[in-house]
Amino acid sequence: MPFHPTEGWGQVAGFWGAGIIAFLYVLIMTHAQKLMKGTYDVIRITMYFLLFILISYGKETAPGIILLSHDRPPIWLYVFSFLLAAIALDAFVKKSPTFLRGAISGGIWATILFLVSPFFFSQEFYYPISQGIKSVISGLGGGFFAGLLSSIFYKRRF
Repeated sequence: MPFHPTEGWGQVAGFWGAGIIAFLYVLIMTHAQKLMKGTYDVIRITMYFLLFILISYGKETAPGIILLSHDRPPIWLYVFSFLLAAIALDAFVKKSPTFLRGAISGGIWATILFLVSPFFFSQEFYYPISQGIKSVISGLGGGFFAGLLSSIFYKRRF
């Protein structure tokens, strides 16, 4: 996953990279929510997305591709983090502004994935809690700005 702080090839922005993933996820999901205007759209789209992740999770890379040594969180943690983020976006759709829902969703995703996952890592891959907190702050900010951008776009466009 690009910009994922604990994946070998995705360590482009370090733990601040979690905000980029949260930004993209929330932006795509709020956009889909505005276009589809149905019930539980974000949860449904997230489940399709998770199916693709499940298909490729833990697969071997092609020969000749060199990856940095890294550990992965268990797949159920990925599923749980994305589903709770989707539930947060869908549950408060009429009660909260988009930027607040985005921040909550990005924060939930980053908290579950980066503060809980080190408990499942091998000892040599532990990272300090301060790095996990950096990811949560970044996830909150990424979700906030995605929600803000989405609300500005739809306010002017439609």
